Amino acid sequence: MNITIRPEIPADHKAVKKILLSAFRTDAESKVVNAIRKNGNAVISLVAVSDEKVIGHILFSPVTTHPPTPEKGLGLAPVAIDPRRWLKIDSHRFANMH
Repeated sequence: MNITIRPEIPADHKAVKKILLSAFRTDAESKVVNAIRKNGNAVISLVAVSDEKVIGHILFSPVTTHPPTPEKGLGLAPVAIDPRRWLKIDSHRFANMH
């Protein structure tokens, strides 16, 4: 199976939502992704594509600490792979995208 990792584009949003809804027990992750997109905090949003279909998604957004510190960072969440495909994916390759 050939997998391509590329930046998410607006045309992917419907497929990403479907993956999030099938990969998690509730729609919470889907709602979080939509909120992060809407507020402009999706710093890195990537999709995994196989056979011209989106089969996975990861999102990085800014994180803060409490109490606040001068350091800046990104949080990775959620990570979602189409449950029908995840056993076929080389997880090392998906996790080491660059």
